[in-house]
Amino acid sequence: MGERYLSAVAMGGRLYVQNLSDQDPSWESRRLVWLPEQHVDLIFQPLAGDRKVKTVEELGEAVRASERGLPTIKIWIDECLEDEVRRIWEESRSGTRTSIGR
Repeated sequence: MGERYLSAVAMGGRLYVQNLSDQDPSWESRRLVWLPEQHVDLIFQPLAGDRKVKTVEELGEAVRASERGLPTIKIWIDECLEDEVRRIWEESRSGTRTSIGR
């Protein structure tokens, strides 16, 4: 089995995970949609600004770039980063600006 990726959008320095809302009461892993890398490669659009990230540093750079560049950045996040994505999502819900990768 290859790698799997989660879809999210970075906007204004915040991370919005597909199928989760800032209003959800808690993180629910079962609601996450994971796509195989082969599928992501078919829909991934780097010329439009999409990012495919495999490290915390790459994720942090993508989120920070949304503060100063494109209004939204589609990010495909490797499943090994789920714990970091959860932390960022929880910070976002509390209104705290994330410290990811800083």
